[in-house]
Amino acid sequence: MNYQEYVLNRQEKIGLFLAGAAFCLLTGILFYDSPLPMFLVLILYKPTKLFYSKYRLEKIRKDLRTGFQDFLNFAAISFSSGRHLAESVQEAEKNLEFMYRESAPILQEIRVLRKGMEKKEDEVLLLRNLYDRCGIEEVRDFLECYEINRSSGGNLIHAMENTARMISEKIRIEKEIEIMGEEKKLEGRILLLMPFLLLTFLRISSPDYIHILYEGIRGRFVMTAVLALLGIACFLTERILKIEI
Repeated sequence: MNYQEYVLNRQEKIGLFLAGAAFCLLTGILFYDSPLPMFLVLILYKPTKLFYSKYRLEKIRKDLRTGFQDFLNFAAISFSSGRHLAESVQEAEKNLEFMYRESAPILQEIRVLRKGMEKKEDEVLLLRNLYDRCGIEEVRDFLECYEINRSSGGNLIHAMENTARMISEKIRIEKEIEIMGEEKKLEGRILLLMPFLLLTFLRISSPDYIHILYEGIRGRFVMTAVLALLGIACFLTERILKIEI
């Protein structure tokens, strides 16, 4: 699998288009009292598709990274009992099958490694192929450690055990930091949702109170400015709370 590009299937494309049309329709009614903005989906669909593809790709890579952490935990146990990489991969695959569904990225990749090793393919090349496709830093660290220790003739099993444990611990700490960031993101998204809920409440309970905002150039300008500020706030919230570790 190529982790550098995500291609939407037909069901995802239709679902994304309908969700975009519904959002544009709701926004048009709430901010302009008109369904016409719904047709903006024809313009916004392409950038939205690119954004969704990036989101799905990041999620798949994150799932693979989490799965690689579990692989390292099992690999460290196998290395500590004196097994080599090929044996560790086989043992890890059996354990991962109980933890992940068949379509999980980590299971697919571990099976690629195991089949390649059964065919006596170079273990370094197999690991490098995985890193080239996914670009995950921890895969690179594991690959470099294995390659260096194998070529230098050091205590490969002991070195790989320590490396697997250190990388796994690093991923665990980063995940804890990421969880804290996700909590803040959720709070920010709730705040961004409040104007939509407030407008809905006012339109239902006191339509005369805000009818001036839907009449004339000034009212349209105010609503457009509010919508633009919400878009900027959404962008800044995601940028500020995006944690790069």
